[in-house]
Amino acid sequence: MEILYAEEGNGFVGLSFDDRLQVWIMHNELKAWSVSEFKRYKEVFKQIRMMLRERGIYEVYGLVDNQKSLKFNKMFGALPTGEVATTEDGIVNIITRLEV
Repeated sequence: MEILYAEEGNGFVGLSFDDRLQVWIMHNELKAWSVSEFKRYKEVFKQIRMMLRERGIYEVYGLVDNQKSLKFNKMFGALPTGEVATTEDGIVNIITRLEV
């Protein structure tokens, strides 16, 4: 996984390519949360989207395992595809798609 953005002690945004599915997967983990953090993250994601477009990446997918994570992803434009995936450890995840 390539780290696109990281904050020590707070998390990261990463990107990987799934060879089997032939899609880009975005990974994120951000711990701090408030209105001011949301505004700051919006700017961070704006920069990440520009970076991805410059690389010719126009859509990314993600997996979310709960409604709180789904709500977070929706705030940044990632929407559920209507499909789910079960991980190797048996956790059912909602597949999201973000148009970059």
